[in-house]
Amino acid sequence: MFELNGYSIVTSLNERNIYIKCIDQLNFINYENNVDQKELRLHFELIDIYSIINKCFNEEKGFSVTFNVSSGLLKLTFNALVGGFLKVSFETLLREKILSNDGQLTMKFNIMEQKYQALAKKFERFIKDYNENEKEKEQLMNAISNAEIILSPHQKSGQCTIFPEHIYKINSKSIIIECYVNKRYGGNMGEPTLERINEFYQLEKLELNYYRCLDLTGMKNNTLVELKLNVFGDSVFTSILGINNFPNLRKLEIYSAPSITDIVKVLSSVDKKHNINTIILSKCSSINVVEIQTYCQINNIQLNIS
Repeated sequence: MFELNGYSIVTSLNERNIYIKCIDQLNFINYENNVDQKELRLHFELIDIYSIINKCFNEEKGFSVTFNVSSGLLKLTFNALVGGFLKVSFETLLREKILSNDGQLTMKFNIMEQKYQALAKKFERFIKDYNENEKEKEQLMNAISNAEIILSPHQKSGQCTIFPEHIYKINSKSIIIECYVNKRYGGNMGEPTLERINEFYQLEKLELNYYRCLDLTGMKNNTLVELKLNVFGDSVFTSILGINNFPNLRKLEIYSAPSITDIVKVLSSVDKKHNINTIILSKCSSINVVEIQTYCQINNIQLNIS
Protein backbone atom coordinates (compact mmCIF):
# COMPACT_ATOMS: atom_id res chain seq x y z
CA MET A 1 0.00 0.00 0.00
CA PHE A 2 1.40 3.38 -1.06
CA GLU A 3 0.20 6.99 -0.93
CA LEU A 4 1.52 9.31 -3.63
CA ASN A 5 0.29 12.46 -5.39
CA GLY A 6 -3.19 12.14 -3.89
CA TYR A 7 -3.56 8.48 -4.84
CA SER A 8 -3.91 5.42 -2.67
CA ILE A 9 -2.02 2.67 -4.47
CA VAL A 10 -2.14 -1.12 -4.20
CA THR A 11 0.09 -3.55 -6.10
CA SER A 12 0.28 -7.33 -6.14
CA LEU A 13 2.26 -9.94 -8.06
CA ASN A 14 0.56 -12.90 -9.75
CA GLU A 15 2.04 -15.74 -11.79
CA ARG A 16 1.65 -13.99 -15.15
CA ASN A 17 0.97 -10.32 -14.42
CA ILE A 18 1.16 -7.44 -11.98
CA TYR A 19 -2.02 -5.94 -10.58
CA ILE A 20 -2.00 -2.17 -10.02
CA LYS A 21 -4.84 -0.14 -8.52
CA CYS A 22 -4.75 3.62 -7.97
CA ILE A 23 -7.63 5.36 -6.18
CA ASP A 24 -8.02 9.13 -6.43
CA GLN A 25 -8.49 10.09 -2.75
CA LEU A 26 -10.26 13.33 -3.67
CA ASN A 27 -12.72 12.19 -6.35
CA PHE A 28 -12.89 8.50 -5.37
CA ILE A 29 -12.15 7.33 -8.91
CA ASN A 30 -10.56 3.94 -9.16
CA TYR A 31 -8.00 3.10 -11.86
CA GLU A 32 -6.79 -0.48 -12.20
CA ASN A 33 -5.22 -2.96 -14.58
CA ASN A 34 -3.35 -6.27 -14.80
CA VAL A 35 -0.11 -5.70 -16.74
CA ASP A 36 2.35 -8.29 -18.06
CA GLN A 37 5.86 -8.33 -19.49
CA LYS A 38 4.60 -8.08 -23.06
CA GLU A 39 2.64 -4.91 -22.36
CA LEU A 40 5.51 -3.31 -20.47
CA ARG A 41 8.05 -4.33 -23.16
CA LEU A 42 10.73 -5.20 -20.63
CA HIS A 43 13.19 -8.09 -20.76
CA PHE A 44 13.31 -8.53 -17.01
CA GLU A 45 11.75 -11.21 -14.87
CA LEU A 46 8.26 -10.32 -13.71
CA ILE A 47 9.34 -10.29 -10.07
CA ASP A 48 12.11 -7.79 -10.90
CA ILE A 49 9.66 -5.53 -12.74
CA TYR A 50 7.35 -5.70 -9.73
CA SER A 51 10.22 -4.64 -7.49
CA ILE A 52 11.02 -1.66 -9.76
CA ILE A 53 7.38 -0.55 -9.78
CA ASN A 54 7.19 -0.66 -5.97
CA LYS A 55 10.45 1.28 -5.64
CA CYS A 56 9.03 3.96 -7.97
CA PHE A 57 5.80 4.21 -5.94
CA ASN A 58 7.92 4.41 -2.79
CA GLU A 59 10.03 7.18 -4.37
CA GLU A 60 13.31 5.56 -3.47
CA LYS A 61 16.49 7.27 -4.64
CA GLY A 62 16.78 6.95 -8.42
CA PHE A 63 13.16 5.77 -8.81
CA SER A 64 10.13 7.91 -9.73
CA VAL A 65 6.68 7.74 -11.34
CA THR A 66 4.46 10.37 -12.97
CA PHE A 67 0.65 10.38 -13.21
CA ASN A 68 -1.34 11.68 -16.18
CA VAL A 69 -5.15 11.37 -16.46
CA SER A 70 -6.86 11.60 -19.87
CA SER A 71 -10.19 10.28 -21.23
CA GLY A 72 -10.87 7.86 -18.39
CA LEU A 73 -7.32 6.50 -18.38
CA LEU A 74 -4.49 6.97 -15.89
CA LYS A 75 -1.11 6.84 -17.54
CA LEU A 76 1.78 5.84 -15.28
CA THR A 77 5.31 6.54 -16.47
CA PHE A 78 8.04 4.80 -14.48
CA ASN A 79 11.66 5.97 -14.47
CA ALA A 80 14.31 3.93 -12.68
CA LEU A 81 18.06 3.93 -12.27
CA VAL A 82 18.79 0.25 -11.62
CA GLY A 83 22.06 -0.55 -9.89
CA GLY A 84 23.06 3.10 -10.06
CA PHE A 85 23.90 2.98 -13.80
CA LEU A 86 21.11 1.31 -15.86
CA LYS A 87 18.28 3.67 -16.84
CA VAL A 88 14.91 2.01 -17.34
CA SER A 89 11.73 3.78 -18.50
CA PHE A 90 8.34 2.23 -19.18
CA GLU A 91 4.67 3.10 -18.95
CA THR A 92 1.27 1.50 -18.49
CA LEU A 93 -2.39 2.54 -18.65
CA LEU A 94 -4.95 1.98 -15.91
CA ARG A 95 -8.64 2.11 -16.77
CA GLU A 96 -11.13 4.16 -14.82
CA LYS A 97 -13.68 2.53 -12.56
CA ILE A 98 -16.06 4.80 -10.63
CA LEU A 99 -16.73 3.62 -7.12
CA SER A 100 -20.28 3.21 -5.84
CA ASN A 101 -21.48 5.17 -2.82
CA ASP A 102 -20.74 2.17 -0.61
CA GLY A 103 -17.33 1.91 -2.20
CA GLN A 104 -16.65 5.59 -1.59
CA LEU A 105 -17.69 5.25 2.05
CA THR A 106 -15.48 2.18 2.46
CA MET A 107 -12.62 4.06 0.85
CA LYS A 108 -13.09 7.01 3.20
CA PHE A 109 -12.95 4.70 6.20
CA ASN A 110 -9.88 2.97 4.78
CA ILE A 111 -8.11 6.30 4.25
CA MET A 112 -9.02 7.47 7.74
CA GLU A 113 -7.73 4.22 9.19
CA GLN A 114 -4.49 4.49 7.22
CA LYS A 115 -3.95 8.08 8.38
CA TYR A 116 -4.71 7.09 11.97
CA GLN A 117 -2.23 4.23 11.79
CA ALA A 118 0.39 6.52 10.25
CA LEU A 119 -0.16 9.13 12.97
CA ALA A 120 -0.03 6.44 15.66
CA LYS A 121 3.31 5.21 14.30
CA LYS A 122 4.68 8.77 14.15
CA PHE A 123 3.54 9.41 17.72
CA GLU A 124 5.13 6.15 18.86
CA ARG A 125 8.41 7.13 17.18
CA PHE A 126 8.18 10.60 18.73
CA ILE A 127 7.73 9.16 22.24
CA LYS A 128 10.62 6.77 21.67
CA ASP A 129 12.90 9.55 20.38
CA TYR A 130 11.82 11.84 23.23
CA ASN A 131 12.63 9.22 25.86
CA GLU A 132 16.00 8.52 24.25
CA ASN A 133 16.79 12.25 24.11
CA GLU A 134 15.81 12.69 27.76
CA LYS A 135 18.03 9.77 28.71
CA GLU A 136 20.95 11.24 26.76
CA LYS A 137 20.30 14.65 28.31
CA GLU A 138 20.32 13.14 31.81
CA GLN A 139 23.58 11.32 31.08
CA LEU A 140 25.09 14.52 29.69
CA MET A 141 24.03 16.56 32.72
CA ASN A 142 25.48 13.92 35.05
CA ALA A 143 28.75 14.07 33.13
CA ILE A 144 28.76 17.88 33.17
CA SER A 145 28.04 18.03 36.89
CA ASN A 146 31.24 16.07 37.53
CA ALA A 147 33.34 18.41 35.40
CA GLU A 148 35.58 20.98 37.06
CA ILE A 149 36.81 24.44 36.11
CA ILE A 150 40.29 25.51 37.14
CA LEU A 151 40.74 29.25 37.60
CA SER A 152 44.40 29.15 38.67
CA PRO A 153 46.50 31.92 37.08
CA HIS A 154 48.93 31.49 34.22
CA GLN A 155 52.43 32.69 34.98
CA LYS A 156 54.43 34.81 32.56
CA SER A 157 56.21 31.66 31.37
CA GLY A 158 52.85 30.29 30.17
CA GLN A 159 52.79 27.55 32.80
CA CYS A 160 49.85 27.16 35.13
CA THR A 161 50.22 26.46 38.84
CA ILE A 162 47.01 24.83 40.09
CA PHE A 163 45.85 25.93 43.54
CA PRO A 164 43.19 24.02 45.50
CA GLU A 165 41.28 27.28 46.04
CA HIS A 166 40.78 27.62 42.30
CA ILE A 167 39.10 24.28 41.47
CA TYR A 168 35.31 24.38 41.25
CA LYS A 169 32.47 22.17 40.05
CA ILE A 170 31.05 23.55 36.80
CA ASN A 171 27.50 23.29 38.23
CA SER A 172 28.38 25.31 41.36
CA LYS A 173 25.75 27.78 42.51
CA SER A 174 28.03 29.61 44.93
CA ILE A 175 31.82 30.06 44.78
CA ILE A 176 34.46 32.03 46.67
CA ILE A 177 37.63 32.96 44.77
CA GLU A 178 40.90 33.95 46.41
CA CYS A 179 42.24 36.39 43.83
CA TYR A 180 45.50 37.32 45.54
CA VAL A 181 47.23 33.95 45.80
CA ASN A 182 50.60 35.70 46.33
CA LYS A 183 49.45 36.48 49.85
CA ARG A 184 49.40 32.79 50.74
CA TYR A 185 52.01 31.23 48.47
CA GLY A 186 54.42 34.10 47.85
CA GLY A 187 56.10 35.00 44.57
CA ASN A 188 54.60 36.48 41.41
CA MET A 189 51.78 34.02 40.79
CA GLY A 190 49.55 36.37 38.78
CA GLU A 191 45.78 36.64 39.02
CA PRO A 192 43.13 33.91 38.55
CA THR A 193 41.48 33.54 35.14
CA LEU A 194 38.21 35.27 36.01
CA GLU A 195 37.03 35.37 32.37
CA ARG A 196 36.00 31.72 32.84
CA ILE A 197 33.29 32.80 35.30
CA ASN A 198 30.91 32.67 32.34
CA GLU A 199 31.29 28.86 32.19
CA PHE A 200 29.44 28.34 35.48
CA TYR A 201 26.03 27.83 33.92
CA GLN A 202 23.96 28.03 37.14
CA LEU A 203 26.10 30.30 39.31
CA GLU A 204 24.08 32.53 41.67
CA LYS A 205 26.56 33.84 44.27
CA LEU A 206 30.15 34.96 43.63
CA GLU A 207 32.56 36.25 46.25
CA LEU A 208 35.94 37.65 45.19
CA ASN A 209 38.53 38.16 47.92
CA TYR A 210 41.53 40.50 47.41
CA TYR A 211 40.04 41.72 44.13
CA ARG A 212 42.79 43.71 42.38
CA CYS A 213 41.44 44.46 38.88
CA LEU A 214 40.73 47.99 37.64
CA ASP A 215 37.03 47.23 37.00
CA LEU A 216 34.63 44.35 36.22
CA THR A 217 35.05 44.21 32.43
CA GLY A 218 37.02 40.94 32.54
CA MET A 219 34.04 38.89 33.76
CA LYS A 220 30.49 38.03 32.72
CA ASN A 221 27.76 35.61 33.75
CA ASN A 222 24.06 35.51 32.86
CA THR A 223 22.85 33.69 35.99
CA LEU A 224 24.68 35.54 38.76
CA VAL A 225 22.37 37.09 41.38
CA GLU A 226 24.77 38.22 44.12
CA LEU A 227 28.28 39.68 43.72
CA LYS A 228 30.52 40.36 46.71
CA LEU A 229 33.88 42.12 46.33
CA ASN A 230 36.39 42.19 49.21
CA VAL A 231 39.14 44.60 48.11
CA PHE A 232 40.92 44.81 51.51
CA GLY A 233 42.12 48.39 51.03
CA ASP A 234 43.86 47.97 47.67
CA SER A 235 43.64 51.08 45.45
CA VAL A 236 43.69 49.29 42.04
CA PHE A 237 39.92 48.73 41.90
CA THR A 238 38.36 52.05 40.92
CA SER A 239 35.24 51.31 38.83
CA ILE A 240 32.25 48.96 38.49
CA LEU A 241 32.40 49.35 34.71
CA GLY A 242 31.27 46.00 33.25
CA ILE A 243 28.47 45.50 35.80
CA ASN A 244 26.10 45.15 32.83
CA ASN A 245 27.81 41.82 32.06
CA PHE A 246 25.72 40.41 34.94
CA PRO A 247 22.17 41.05 33.63
CA ASN A 248 20.42 39.16 36.47
CA LEU A 249 22.41 40.70 39.31
CA ARG A 250 20.20 41.69 42.27
CA LYS A 251 22.69 42.35 45.06
CA LEU A 252 26.06 44.16 44.94
CA GLU A 253 28.41 44.23 47.93
CA ILE A 254 31.74 46.06 48.01
CA TYR A 255 34.06 46.13 51.03
CA SER A 256 37.22 48.13 51.74
CA ALA A 257 37.56 49.70 48.28
CA PRO A 258 39.00 53.18 48.94
CA SER A 259 39.27 54.17 45.26
CA ILE A 260 35.78 53.28 43.99
CA THR A 261 33.87 56.41 42.95
CA ASP A 262 31.62 55.80 39.91
CA ILE A 263 28.82 53.49 41.11
CA VAL A 264 26.03 55.96 40.36
CA LYS A 265 27.59 57.05 37.05
CA VAL A 266 27.92 53.48 35.74
CA LEU A 267 24.49 52.29 36.94
CA SER A 268 22.87 55.35 35.34
CA SER A 269 24.55 54.78 31.98
CA VAL A 270 24.05 51.06 31.33
CA ASP A 271 22.29 50.35 28.02
CA LYS A 272 19.59 48.22 29.61
CA LYS A 273 18.17 49.00 33.04
CA HIS A 274 19.88 46.86 35.64
CA ASN A 275 18.04 44.64 38.15
CA ILE A 276 20.03 45.54 41.26
CA ASN A 277 17.77 46.09 44.27
CA THR A 278 20.35 45.94 47.09
CA ILE A 279 23.71 47.70 47.45
CA ILE A 280 25.98 47.23 50.46
CA LEU A 281 29.10 49.41 50.81
CA SER A 282 31.62 49.36 53.62
CA LYS A 283 34.82 51.37 53.97
CA CYS A 284 34.54 52.85 50.48
CA SER A 285 35.82 56.29 51.48
CA SER A 286 35.71 57.95 48.03
CA ILE A 287 31.99 57.36 47.51
CA ASN A 288 29.76 60.44 47.33
CA VAL A 289 27.30 59.42 50.03
CA VAL A 290 24.62 61.99 49.18
CA GLU A 291 24.74 61.09 45.49
CA ILE A 292 24.32 57.35 46.00
CA GLN A 293 21.65 57.82 48.69
CA THR A 294 19.63 59.96 46.27
CA TYR A 295 20.09 57.50 43.40
CA CYS A 296 19.02 54.52 45.51
CA GLN A 297 16.01 56.35 46.89
CA ILE A 298 14.80 57.34 43.40
CA ASN A 299 15.33 53.82 42.00
CA ASN A 300 13.90 51.97 45.02
CA ILE A 301 17.23 50.29 45.85
CA GLN A 302 17.98 49.22 49.41
CA LEU A 303 21.25 50.85 50.47
CA ASN A 304 23.46 49.94 53.42
CA ILE A 305 26.55 52.10 53.67
CA SER A 306 29.08 52.24 56.47
